[in-house]
Amino acid sequence: DGAECTNTGMMDIQIKSTAVWSDDKSSLTVKTKVPWESSVISITDVYKTAGPTLTIETTSSSDWGTMTETYVFDKVTE
Repeated sequence: DGAECTNTGMMDIQIKSTAVWSDDKSSLTVKTKVPWESSVISITDVYKTAGPTLTIETTSSSDWGTMTETYVFDKVTE
């Protein structure tokens, strides 16, 4: 629903996140802010489904730079 939630992470860090579905409900975007030392790490995860495939695109950025990874999972049926 886009409302911010707070969760306790390692070393009792307070992590704040929001989650929002796309209009067509085919993807979920989770945005997270993690305070770390004197910086904040911003993470965006986008979960997408298309048939039997789940794709997760994750981007993190901080004072140290930006990193993007994509994971693709195919459901195997036997």
